[in-house]
Amino acid sequence: MNNKSIKTNQIDKQIICSVCIATFKRPALLRKLIQSLFEQKKIEDIILEIIIVDNDIERSAKEIVSEFSDTSSVTISYYEQPIQNIALTRNMSIDKSSGHYIAIIDDDETADNYWIRNLIDTIENFNADAVFGYVLPVFPPSTPVWIQQREIYFMPMGKTGDPALSYYTTNCMIKANKVKKLNLRFDPEYGLSGGSDRVFFDLLSEHKFQFVVCREAITYEKVPAHRTKLKSICSRQIQKGNNYGRIVIASGNNTFHKITFFLLIKSLLGIGYFGLQSIIFLPFKRKWIFSLIRLCLNIGKLLAIFKVKLLIYTTEYNN
Repeated sequence: MNNKSIKTNQIDKQIICSVCIATFKRPALLRKLIQSLFEQKKIEDIILEIIIVDNDIERSAKEIVSEFSDTSSVTISYYEQPIQNIALTRNMSIDKSSGHYIAIIDDDETADNYWIRNLIDTIENFNADAVFGYVLPVFPPSTPVWIQQREIYFMPMGKTGDPALSYYTTNCMIKANKVKKLNLRFDPEYGLSGGSDRVFFDLLSEHKFQFVVCREAITYEKVPAHRTKLKSICSRQIQKGNNYGRIVIASGNNTFHKITFFLLIKSLLGIGYFGLQSIIFLPFKRKWIFSLIRLCLNIGKLLAIFKVKLLIYTTEYNN
């Protein structure tokens, strides 16, 4: 473990890839993630720079990081960011990075052995500025089959090379040069509520960044048992809708403008439509759950219109 940049005797390799990880009180899961990064394959031409930024004032990640030592292909560094805010924590990881590429992954995931290779190959083969990989949820054995649907937790994805339809930091890679040159960072305003990833990639879009997807760049996210419950699923979807609504409203001025009006109409129509649909589909749980999700999303948007700001990062990231 070190707090320095890539060693000079490693620069002879052509590519430096910084893997940025914001962590908060998940030492056991973090250990598994780091181990999966040390086990990456087909990276002979790559220096992997793992950057851990701990947002826990008790430094729960420090001991875990100390278990790992630099190799000829992988370095690992530990930093602390004491202000509880996931956007500030991610920003520090970017500030500390020195790679040609910046990969971002959550601390409750593990990476497939070819994750880095597939991300880099895709971003280069399709001349993109950023690529989003494929996240697979890992459920507890007791989870009902109808809950074990990936799209309950993650957006659908097209084939490799298709334009990205959604933006997220659970599994992505960005070319670092434009991000560093333009000083683009995550917005701390969304650091406790969620949504900072959407705002960040919207900002990149304004600067003409090109986004694609890669189905072969796989990560695995452990889904805790409580997140398989309807209460958790609904609350997270309301939160997502609330974040979306706040972002849309913030894109206009401070008065009740046209964007807010259309958001109000769409959310009310959505609540009525998906509320009715959720009643009709109630006997068919595999379909019903998606009607319920869309109902909750629209409820969250409506709350945003009435200036209700929901917070999720007050105790644990991605709780």
